[in-house]
Amino acid sequence: PGSAAGYGLRSCFDFPSRYKLVQMFAMEESKKKGGEPLTLLDYVFKSAKDKGYNHPSNDIRSDNYVPNLFITNHDLVRFGDLVTWKYQNNEYYKRHKVALSTLAAYTGPITIYYGDEIGEKSGTTISGDNVARTGGRISDFSSEEQDLHDYVAKLMTIRNENEALWDGTYTKLDSRSNFFAAKKSKDGQEIVYLVNYSGSSISYNVGSSGTDLMTGNSTSSTVSVPALSAIFIKTR
Repeated sequence: PGSAAGYGLRSCFDFPSRYKLVQMFAMEESKKKGGEPLTLLDYVFKSAKDKGYNHPSNDIRSDNYVPNLFITNHDLVRFGDLVTWKYQNNEYYKRHKVALSTLAAYTGPITIYYGDEIGEKSGTTISGDNVARTGGRISDFSSEEQDLHDYVAKLMTIRNENEALWDGTYTKLDSRSNFFAAKKSKDGQEIVYLVNYSGSSISYNVGSSGTDLMTGNSTSSTVSVPALSAIFIKTR
C-alpha cells in the first residue's frame, strides 16, 4: 500500500494479498505457512480501500485504485516450487488449480506469470531475484500439465464472461478451518465461490438452484465441493 501513497500509481502488484494466498495454499519464501481462510482469503478479497490502497480523498482517483493479484512474478519463487517446499509435490496440480481459481474470483486485475498455467517450477531451493525465470513452453505438455492448462483457460473464460467475478462486490458467506464461501455480486448477477481445502468433500447450501460455471451443469441449492477444489455457482 505504501507505494500507492499520495498521487502514485493507480495499480501495482498486491504483494500482501499474494503472500496470504501462498500461505493458504503452499508457503511463503520465508517458510511462513498456515492460517485459516477467515484471515487469509478474506483479506485477499477485501476492497482495495479496505486494504489501504487509495489516493487522497480530494483526488478524483481516490476510489478507483485497482491492485493486481498474482501468485508468481520474476522477483519471487514460483508457486510450484513453494508447493514442493511444503508438500513434496503431493496433490501438486490440484493445489495450483485451487490457488489459480482465487485469481479468477478476484475483483480487479490479475497476472498469471508464464508457466503457472502448466504448473511449471524452476527447481530452486532458495529465494532471490530471477529465481522464477524458466525457458517457457507453449507445447509438449504432459497430461497433467495439459489438464491444468485447460482448467486455467476455462477459468479465464468464465471470468471474462461474468462481470461479477472481475468487478463485483465481495461478501463473505462462510469460513472454517478448511472451507471458504464468498459471494460476488454485480448489477443483479450473483456468483458463489466455494473453496474446499480439506481432504474430503464438503456440502454447502448456496440458497438456491444455479449453474456450475466450470461444468455448465445445473445445481440444486445444496452443492458438494470435492476435496481440495474450488467451484463457482451462478445463482442469478
